[in-house]
Amino acid sequence: MTRYTLTAALFLVFAAGNARPQTVTFQNSFKTFKSIVPGVDFFVASRKEITPFEQPLSEARKKLAVFLGNDMAQGAVVICTTSAQRDTVTETRLLRMGYKWAIIQMTPDASIQQQLEQAKVKLSDLPAQIRERVDNPEMKAVQAARMVTTTVQRMCYSILITTLAPEKVYRPSRYDDVGRSPLSDWLDIGIVTYAYGELSNLRFLQDRMEEAFPLEDVLSMSRPFVAPDSGAVMGGMNIARMLGGISPGAAGGGGAQSGQGAQMPPGMVGGNRGGTGASDPSAAGQRGGGGGRGAGGGPGGRQIPKEQADRMFFDAQGSTFFAYLVEKQGADKVRAMILANKEGQLTRDLVPQLLGGDMDKIESDWQVWAKAQKAPEQGPRPGRQSAPPQN
Repeated sequence: MTRYTLTAALFLVFAAGNARPQTVTFQNSFKTFKSIVPGVDFFVASRKEITPFEQPLSEARKKLAVFLGNDMAQGAVVICTTSAQRDTVTETRLLRMGYKWAIIQMTPDASIQQQLEQAKVKLSDLPAQIRERVDNPEMKAVQAARMVTTTVQRMCYSILITTLAPEKVYRPSRYDDVGRSPLSDWLDIGIVTYAYGELSNLRFLQDRMEEAFPLEDVLSMSRPFVAPDSGAVMGGMNIARMLGGISPGAAGGGGAQSGQGAQMPPGMVGGNRGGTGASDPSAAGQRGGGGGRGAGGGPGGRQIPKEQADRMFFDAQGSTFFAYLVEKQGADKVRAMILANKEGQLTRDLVPQLLGGDMDKIESDWQVWAKAQKAPEQGPRPGRQSAPPQN
């Protein structure tokens, strides 16, 4: 009888132990999926989380391979659907697993959840105007697309740097620091934006071509530095910025400050370290960038600091000129130029050999080509009606 009693007691203890809430850990938060995108392992809660990333990442990686070869650095992408998942993983942990680069991306819902937790507020505590934006399905769809765009860009930069400079330690906060690559800075920008598939800041350049750097300078200068924006939320909404600044427990009381509660935060022009970013860069002028370097926009526009305008010019010129070279001379000749630059030859000397003629003529021809390119369309903002077509 004693043996049966002891067995029953042990069973109850075991059952009670299993009934306790399970601690959220990396092992029980994520499943590993390999070979869905060559060279990229995914860590996600379920297979469906990978679907939006498959084609964009695969296509970008194929384009990178044209110029970098097939032996590119292997990496990992982690998609967090909750803030609790995000707390279980770090880039350092993934690098220790043998990956050369690692990207941890939060879904819009997870990002919002994390921000609310950090601010110690609930969604119901937010002003109705902000709550409607956060819950807007169209807005969530825009943010989800932006998340994919951000991930593609970060992957391209990460592969480029870790493939070309494998001896340097990968730093997630410096994923777009092209100074770590042995290539000329404009080539780094050109390769990445070509792989990503959209010319960087094209409309900004087209509207201000006369204020851009001389092309000869772009071929030899370093990418202008832009300090990181600590308030940016990559691929998601920044609730604190939407509110004009919130403090713990205060979101439900004072509402928006300085009449800015209804404004969406500016996009990620500038990225984590001032890079190409996740939102449509061509919209910079509509956010107050009209008038050239450091100039402000129209009424209520946001002034673009000179260093950010310089970065936008440089990225636009680098990306468009690289695409121009590929169109005019083909990928094989451009790849040969990249290899020559990696071995120490200056692109200032290589470009005239590739295109023929002097730099003034080359710059003039490129400007005509760049002005003729179609800038990305600006879609209607969620919740607003688009303008009727003009007859």
